[in-house]
Amino acid sequence: MNVIDSYLDTLFAPYPTSTRLREARTELRAMMEDKQQGLIEDGLTESQAVGQVIAEFGTLEEVAPVLGIDAELGRAAAAPAAPPAAPLDLDRARAYVSAVRGSQ
Repeated sequence: MNVIDSYLDTLFAPYPTSTRLREARTELRAMMEDKQQGLIEDGLTESQAVGQVIAEFGTLEEVAPVLGIDAELGRAAAAPAAPPAAPLDLDRARAYVSAVRGSQ
């Protein structure tokens, strides 16, 4: 078993096996091997190429939209990101601490 297969095993381990996830794993493996081969042809060693491929492809959650497996990972594909929380200013923080202490 090569390093890419081991990496993919780790990425897909938390998720139940399904036909779509098996297809996505095969597709991701092919993409990673193509990239690795290109890097080797550009002069990197096999170890350097594998390291760079893993770093570039990242986590399964990061490549899920490209592979079309958001739903299989339990995320809604079109769900908009939540807006960032408003920063907590010092006066609001003090009021919160005061309210918590008063309720104890």
